[in-house]
This record gives sequence, C-alpha cells and structure tokens, in this order.
Amino acid sequence: DIPRHLGNIMVNQQLMPHLSFFANAFVKSEMPRGSLDQRTPLGGYTIVNIALRSKDLWKGLELSASINNLFDHHGKDPSSIINGALPIPARSAFIRASYAF
Repeated sequence: DIPRHLGNIMVNQQLMPHLSFFANAFVKSEMPRGSLDQRTPLGGYTIVNIALRSKDLWKGLELSASINNLFDHHGKDPSSIINGALPIPARSAFIRASYAF
C-alpha cells in the first residue's frame, strides 16, 4: 500500500509588502497492494492547494484565505478498516483571522 513515487512542489511568492501567495501540488503515484492482497491497486492522484495571506495590515492583524484540493480530485488512500480505501478530503475553503496583542 505504499506509492512508488511521492512528491510535493511548493511556491511561496510575496506579491506586495503585506501580501503573499502560496501554492503546492502533492503528487502520489499508484499504490500497489501487497503480494498476498488480491485487491486492485489504488490509483495515484495530485492535489493542489492555494492560499493568500496578508500580514500586518494593521499592527498584529493577519488574514488568510485558502482552498485545499482546488480541483476537487476524488482519490483514495489505503486503509485497513474501510474496504481497504479511505477517500481523500473533498475541496474545502478556509478563512482565518488572527490578532496578536
């Protein structure tokens, strides 16, 4: 249940003094089953995540917005409890604000 290839490509670019953009692509190749396991191998997949982050707009304020699994890929990871495959999380979006006093 281990992929032959696994990779993560990331980009973090400052767009303006207080604004940055982050993107990553997580790549997982086909996951063959063990030699005694007769189930079909799980297909590989690529997940793309993006985020926009602002820092110090006002002193101590940080804002960010992110989208995980941008293209809503429906891959599966190996599991011993749910029919041998656990679905990866669907597309999700988050907005975050923090303030340091």
